[in-house]
Amino acid sequence: CIACIFGGCSNDNSEESPSDNPSIPDAGPTPNSEGNIIYYTAADWRIIEPKNFYPITYTNTCDQGNGVITFDQDITQIPYWAFRNATGLSGITIPKTVISIEEEAFYGCTNLKSITLPATLTAVGDEAFKGSGLTTIYCKASIPPRIFDTSNVHYNSFPDASLQPITVYVPKTSLEAYKAATDWNSYEYMTFKGYDFKE
Repeated sequence: CIACIFGGCSNDNSEESPSDNPSIPDAGPTPNSEGNIIYYTAADWRIIEPKNFYPITYTNTCDQGNGVITFDQDITQIPYWAFRNATGLSGITIPKTVISIEEEAFYGCTNLKSITLPATLTAVGDEAFKGSGLTTIYCKASIPPRIFDTSNVHYNSFPDASLQPITVYVPKTSLEAYKAATDWNSYEYMTFKGYDFKE
């Protein structure tokens, strides 16, 4: 969900034509189909264990790298430290009922390259993805979620710009809103692109 390359470099904040629309990486059988399921991919699914969903109980199953975490009830947030340092995690689709991702939820997930964020998301906590390997974000929210900007290096929501460029795909009709959001556009080397989400 982001824009621009700062420091005098040219920005690529363009809309994607349908033929240029990249496919969202498959993170499970039917991403975002329910509010009590997280789909993910991982090099070693066994270490992808949520740490902070108590008292909500869940089961965690995996077949050939595709993991399915099924909760007993719909979840509205990814809690503090939920997947902290889950280094085997490589991709994840957040359920469509989630409205917030709390601080350090995916901190240190070094192999997490891609994430799909639901249209319901309204906030991303400090250091939620800090130290992760994110290079691609698909954000379906039409209104830019509140995030921690780069004014304080200790509280960034996303990885430091110096680590890797990040492409953020947002709804085409919201492209200008993300570009204008001061928290989002404070991230250097992050580029917004309009995306034609199908759902």
